[in-house]
Amino acid sequence: MTKEATRRTTVCEQYFIMFISYVFSIASEDSDRWTLSFYINPTFCPLNCFHCHNKTHYLRHPDGYKELSISKCLDIARQHVQYLNCTQVSISGGEPLFPPIRETCTFELLRKIRQEIPTLKLRLETNGCFPSGLKQLIDEGLVNKVLMDIKIPIWNIDKLEDSETLLRYYTILYDREGRQSVDLPLPYIKSKVEWYAKSVRTSFDLLLNNYRNVVEFETRTVDYPLLTTEDKEMIQHMCEKHGILWKLNEFYII
Repeated sequence: MTKEATRRTTVCEQYFIMFISYVFSIASEDSDRWTLSFYINPTFCPLNCFHCHNKTHYLRHPDGYKELSISKCLDIARQHVQYLNCTQVSISGGEPLFPPIRETCTFELLRKIRQEIPTLKLRLETNGCFPSGLKQLIDEGLVNKVLMDIKIPIWNIDKLEDSETLLRYYTILYDREGRQSVDLPLPYIKSKVEWYAKSVRTSFDLLLNNYRNVVEFETRTVDYPLLTTEDKEMIQHMCEKHGILWKLNEFYII
């Protein structure tokens, strides 16, 4: 990283905003291009992923964040464009497409950015659980790139009957501290895992078949210790056989 890029990192701040949790800037590894990232409040998410860092940090340190309005977010975006040569805004979470907040928060912010700072590219980071919201976002022209998490194999889950595998998958998706899953009835665990897999598969197919030439699309998987080598190889194969970039991200204990 250049001295100038190093200097820039020292001026990056963290914010908490109404519905959106915090903002920071990062430089890409190979250039001085910068991304401004807005993080939806981590409690606005249908999942409770195993060792989720964003949610855990927020729940442990809720007083360490400040509230900002949408207009303040726009001011921050303008400053990042002017002083840091920011070229992209990323919306992450929490889940930006979570129904209770996506219209008044995610969509409203992206619409404002698109109208007032049209030079910025817009990137969505999503768990893929809400394909209808994803479709609306793309149809409105409010996103240029989608990064979608695929946390477990999402193919043929409805045929899966093995209780140990279902329990592993449920723990990854819904048991942040790994303490509750064993006491739940199997039909409930299976229904929750199937809902996730069906939703994400719908989003995956939507991006692959309907919007392949409209937005950039990449996938990623956290290297959860509960995933087997076979699980990870299946996800990688299904992504790469369709020409979709897939990345395995490191797992960190909370």
